[in-house]
Amino acid sequence: MNILTATEESIKGLRGPVSFTIPQQKQLCKGCESRKSCVWKHFPEEVKRPCPSYLESNAQSGGGALDLDTELERSGSCGHTAVELEGGGFSFYKRIRCRKLWCPECGGKGGVIHQYRLVEALRRVVLADRLQRYFVFTVPEQYRQLLLNREVLNGWYKGIRKLMRAVFPGENETIFSAHYEGERNIGKWHPHMNVLSFTQAGRGMISEELLIEIKGRYARMLAGLLELDHIPEVVDVRYRFETERGKMLHKLKYSLRPMGEDEFFAFPVEVQRFIACDLKGFQHVRYGEELKGERNKELLSQYRDASEIVQGAEILSPIDGVTPLKIVGFVSAERMSNMERLYKKIEYPGDMVRFISPLEEDG
Repeated sequence: MNILTATEESIKGLRGPVSFTIPQQKQLCKGCESRKSCVWKHFPEEVKRPCPSYLESNAQSGGGALDLDTELERSGSCGHTAVELEGGGFSFYKRIRCRKLWCPECGGKGGVIHQYRLVEALRRVVLADRLQRYFVFTVPEQYRQLLLNREVLNGWYKGIRKLMRAVFPGENETIFSAHYEGERNIGKWHPHMNVLSFTQAGRGMISEELLIEIKGRYARMLAGLLELDHIPEVVDVRYRFETERGKMLHKLKYSLRPMGEDEFFAFPVEVQRFIACDLKGFQHVRYGEELKGERNKELLSQYRDASEIVQGAEILSPIDGVTPLKIVGFVSAERMSNMERLYKKIEYPGDMVRFISPLEEDG
């Protein structure tokens, strides 16, 4: 199928999907500034909206906190714009998502953020010939409010990571992922850290004595972090050990699940503001040093999302799974709306869409 090329003004006279051919842009988007990964560098004019690369990499830059209303409004345009991809005689459109926890499309179990985290984890983790230690580090209720501070929360991540290094030297295949809401008490600030440690087969379960030592180290770490005048007498560190691949994958999915719209808006306004503004750009999922590289390729296809554009991974046609796709251009919300109104569409996994013209339907 030949994709038509036209100006925006002539869209109403076309009977097929529209492709806008555009030369390379000299300036990067305002979000990326000097970042080499800016997707908008392929476009002729500066695009005011931050590109997908900025949206994904913002977790590493820290971003600037805005007021709560402004942050909440940003999810309103989620999925309305897209990046056009071309290959094998077809044009595809990958929707650009807002990546906000409170967005009904991005947050929660199975949402865009959840899928993106799974993709990133499965690119790193070895499940074959590995056993999984699963820890949950909780915070005593009387101290939880002290973690409503970005610096303290970051120190909590670092403290647990340092603890794991000390207890399991040389074992750095570890994922740290925090949950902030209680499962039973929705709307209650309840930070707890899920730690998945993958170890070689044969190393076995940890002893009761070692678990007691971990709890003691954790209590001392909390006392120092929170500047307490005493060491907490009781801290809760839960531990599970998995050997079956299916159960390990289930724990991975659960640990990487972000909060969703219902959980976010159940929080008091001050907690919403902390999560949306103070934690803007915060890394909620972190990896040990040895978790790098692409692995588990047979599982990755189940969790593909728009992050491939950002990560530089080759994007393959959803039709045959073989033909590589290349970036053609940015599709505005107006153009996407026009195409969705004029043409039938086929939805593919990973927020990818192909529009069907009447000529193709007749063929």
